[in-house]
Amino acid sequence: MIILMDENLSSPALATNLNTHAKQYGCVFHLLPQHAMGFDDDDLPEVCRREGAVALLTNNKEDFGVEVALYRALIKAGVSAIVLRLPNPQVEKPDLAFLTSRVVKHLRKIVRELENANESLSLTVRKDRVKVDSVQELLRQRLM
Repeated sequence: MIILMDENLSSPALATNLNTHAKQYGCVFHLLPQHAMGFDDDDLPEVCRREGAVALLTNNKEDFGVEVALYRALIKAGVSAIVLRLPNPQVEKPDLAFLTSRVVKHLRKIVRELENANESLSLTVRKDRVKVDSVQELLRQRLM
């Protein structure tokens, strides 16, 4: 199972750290392809699909919680989003150890949810839990 890392998180060092732990769960983290750097968020689900990724890992909380176009793109591409919630929203690039520990702590649940999904999901990763939502349901609520 491939999880693509968005532009905010596409660090070779972070991918290496995550992949050290990810092997045991049957997943691998890939960097965003160079040609996709600078793409709009709603173009990234299609990049994920073309790269064979089931999900996009991001810490871009502003866009990944509200964009109708993004929800539609996730559904169309059949891709899920894994959104890391950071303790300090002012920090754009948190340190590698923090990001690695935040993901690894919940990686078993993340992989299980993605493996069992029959639709696009939004997995919001917080310190103590992973909140799982249907993207279709989030879109429906947003359009109400």
